[in-house]
Amino acid sequence: MGDVSSCPRVLFVDDDESVRRAFTRSMSARGYEVVLASSAEEALRTADHQGPFPVVVTDLNLPGLDGVELIQRMRHHHPRTAFVVMTGVVDVDLSRHQHAGAPIASIVPKPFDAEHVHQVIKRAVRIATSPVVTRTAEAGVAPSGGALILEDNPGDALLVQTQLEKAGWTPQDITHVRRLDDALAAVHDQPFEIVLSDLSLPDARGLDAVARLHAAVPRVPIIVLSGHDDDQVALEALQLGAQDYLVKSLLNATTLCRSVRHAIERKRVERRLAHLAHHDQLTGLANRTSFRERVTHALARARRRQEPFAVLLLDLDKFKAVNDNMGHEAGDILLQTVSGRLCQAVRDTDTVARLGGDEFAVLLDAPTGKLDAVAIAERILDGLREPAQLKDERFVITSSVGVAVYPEGGEDLDALVAAADAAMYEAKRSGRNTIRVYSREGTATTQLRQTLEHDLYRALAEDEFALRYQPQFDLRTGGIRGVEALLRWKRPGRLATPQDFLTVLEETGLIHEVGRWVLSTACQTLAQCPSQELRLAVNLTTSQFEDDDFVDTVAATLAHHRIAPHRLDLEITESILMRDTKRTNAALQRLKQLGVRLVIDDFGTGHSSLAYLTRFDVDALKVDRSFVHKLTQTMDSDRKVAAAIIALAHNLGLEVIAEGIETQEQLDLLRLDGCDLGQGYLLGRPDQAATWLDAPQKALPAPAAAPTPDAPRPLHHVTNR
Repeated sequence: MGDVSSCPRVLFVDDDESVRRAFTRSMSARGYEVVLASSAEEALRTADHQGPFPVVVTDLNLPGLDGVELIQRMRHHHPRTAFVVMTGVVDVDLSRHQHAGAPIASIVPKPFDAEHVHQVIKRAVRIATSPVVTRTAEAGVAPSGGALILEDNPGDALLVQTQLEKAGWTPQDITHVRRLDDALAAVHDQPFEIVLSDLSLPDARGLDAVARLHAAVPRVPIIVLSGHDDDQVALEALQLGAQDYLVKSLLNATTLCRSVRHAIERKRVERRLAHLAHHDQLTGLANRTSFRERVTHALARARRRQEPFAVLLLDLDKFKAVNDNMGHEAGDILLQTVSGRLCQAVRDTDTVARLGGDEFAVLLDAPTGKLDAVAIAERILDGLREPAQLKDERFVITSSVGVAVYPEGGEDLDALVAAADAAMYEAKRSGRNTIRVYSREGTATTQLRQTLEHDLYRALAEDEFALRYQPQFDLRTGGIRGVEALLRWKRPGRLATPQDFLTVLEETGLIHEVGRWVLSTACQTLAQCPSQELRLAVNLTTSQFEDDDFVDTVAATLAHHRIAPHRLDLEITESILMRDTKRTNAALQRLKQLGVRLVIDDFGTGHSSLAYLTRFDVDALKVDRSFVHKLTQTMDSDRKVAAAIIALAHNLGLEVIAEGIETQEQLDLLRLDGCDLGQGYLLGRPDQAATWLDAPQKALPAPAAAPTPDAPRPLHHVTNR
């Protein structure tokens, strides 16, 4: 059947399509012809029609027949096939089918490492084509590499070698030395899969040999051979790194083979678990834990040598859109593409890590100053810009990179990483796809911004947000027609308004969760109101309105609190209507079908257009406070603008709401111009819900004398909301 160079065929059995694709891609690239089966039954049929296969790689957990039953059935027709078991079960026991004559080459843990699997299959091919394969299977272990015997007693050494040969090793696979120094030299010169060591040696006594061997080759399993059955010594040997402790007088081929097999597999699993603990499973890069360890080592070395080094942090611009629009599989492919390009852009001495999500880090470990760090960062951006193929689309990758150089960026691990993070945020705020180097002066604003972001995440988690309600009065009858829910942040030390934090909520994406909370909390409050006629107004941001689930969320919230849809006013800005996208139009139509009222907020401050007033089925216009303030502070022409807005709205059948009413004169002028509703500090400040929903109806202030263009103007005004 030949070796790997002759392109041996491998039958791979797994019910997970993504695992089958990954196996095919990685093994085909290494010269194997891969045949796939998704179940044990399909594998048996494939082997009968296309077999025999030198190697079968199978998962244990399969639908129908499991991997053990597959091995047991296939061995009758294909006795020379070698089996590799791939499983997520770390401590799997193969003894239940080893005795049946099916040679087991290895156990491969999931998720698998492609290079490790390649080496395992190479050994499995050798097993399947070896003339001693039958004797090997009967002994219960397959020869899988070299064995080193460290034993100064010739008789004991011959005993161990004989048992190994019975197990399938050839004399060429076995090396015998008598001294520890010779063993240390041997493991330095050639690789071994197992070391079997006596405890009584000419140049080492007791457990010294175990300790020194384990320090020299920590990745190779060690089995201790002793003439005495001593539990305390056995325990100490295991604590020093040995995998097993065998008594020579009880030694036989079966005992030795089982111990060797288990020692090798345990060590492989240990290596795999150690790899997983320090590497990202998706990309194979170092993970956050490993990165922090390497930066710590770099710090220690830099302090000794008084040399600079640099840390780079970067994340991908608009990565969330890839996941949302193209699916997580496309997102994973993009992350793997980025990891490969990052490794190509840096030097061999540098470390690339994935910290989580779309955030990566680079440790420039060799002596690296600011200019070198920026040059490498530019090389990274250049490498990322090449379009990546995602499904049927080509996607251009951009990134924001923050650079911190030791010691200017910080003299300990956390300070250095925080500095690079601050610089990265500065790069994002500067337009993305750019590089920023940390400086204490240039990143002060960014650090304040990061603190605000952190506090907002905490505020959401610890229920620090609150709602205040401002009444909207009917300017004709004087009664309260509804309330507007206004978001406040009970920030420790003060109450913050949306102007302080709304932009950050939108940029971090927190606005979606906060918006859902506002809608639900306000509707819950309205449901407890004795009056069934009062309306509730809630403001929307552009990002909320473009959420695919927004309309469904509104419908579900109204239904949950049993509120009639016509009692809910959703206040949207002109910018939302001006987008005039397919998604915007569909959302507006669905909201109107639901029965809620749509109000254009801050009318007159944007691109006011009759086109969208006639195209979209809105219910009301809200005159911006800037026009209300001008009613009594500027020329008569400004009052005419407000009057024209009111007249226009009425001609289109729309209700008009004026906000920011702070003086009696403003109120009187708005009444005279026929404005329908009003709100402002003169009429009522934002307060707890009970103030306006549960208290008796308050009457509006009585009109003053008929206003004139020359009416006295107030000396000052108070900002509303």
